[in-house]
Amino acid sequence: NIEGSIHCHGFAWTNDDYHMANIYKGNNLFYVSMYDHMYQRGYVRNVPGAPMCACAENMAIVTRADCTEIRAEEQFKFSWNATAPDGEQASMELIKVKRLHFNACQGKDADNNNRDNDLEAYYRKLSNSQLTPRPSESDTATPDLNDLRMSLVGKESGNCNKAITEFLETKGIKVPGTDN
Repeated sequence: NIEGSIHCHGFAWTNDDYHMANIYKGNNLFYVSMYDHMYQRGYVRNVPGAPMCACAENMAIVTRADCTEIRAEEQFKFSWNATAPDGEQASMELIKVKRLHFNACQGKDADNNNRDNDLEAYYRKLSNSQLTPRPSESDTATPDLNDLRMSLVGKESGNCNKAITEFLETKGIKVPGTDN
């Protein structure tokens, strides 16, 4: 490859306000971008023509991306008041976040097998679409997963060039040597 080695990393969260991936998404962003990648590994440059940090739809086309998820150790206080009105008897309060653990994502592939440290597999697990088909069968896949696959095109030979050619054609640019 003339471009050399490239590292792509992402994270995802659900729309559930109480899901750990959503609650701690800011912590995950800081850990991955500032601590792990910049401070620890020295990754400080972007791919030419793409931002260093952005949502997937604004990123370069890549075969895959690593992924980080958070596990939190939290301390809660539970209370019960038997004399309170129905529906208000129990209460729960977060007392302390003891520790955040940043781990390689644990995802699922299209056959529901474990596939870790892979953004697409983790996204599939979060979106509860473990059996979502590949892009060639996209009419039955969830729209969000299909949108992610516009940037993460898979390791199959020719996928990157095909995705780039298709993107350029949406902008009215014909790539020489393609028969579309």
